Amino acid sequence: MLYRDDDKLDRFTKPQGILTGLNCPHGVKFSGDKRLLLVADAGAPYVRIYRSEDGDWAGQRTPADSVRVLSGADFSAAATIPPRAAPRVST
Repeated sequence: MLYRDDDKLDRFTKPQGILTGLNCPHGVKFSGDKRLLLVADAGAPYVRIYRSEDGDWAGQRTPADSVRVLSGADFSAAATIPPRAAPRVST
């Protein structure tokens, strides 16, 4: 979800825009002219690219393009999180 950063932003503010086509977004970067938005997806080996013709991000958006940034093997190796040991419970 995208929110306008202004004086009216609070916990009740509705999103200005919604990005679809992401599993686990974790890195966001606007282009200098605010017409492109690049989003790293921790749930996939891609960076998703969203486009706005006028820099207005209202409404729902799907990726205009996806760029693969990791091979399948590299993504699988990076996505593997070792299991944690079960917490100890004292009785």
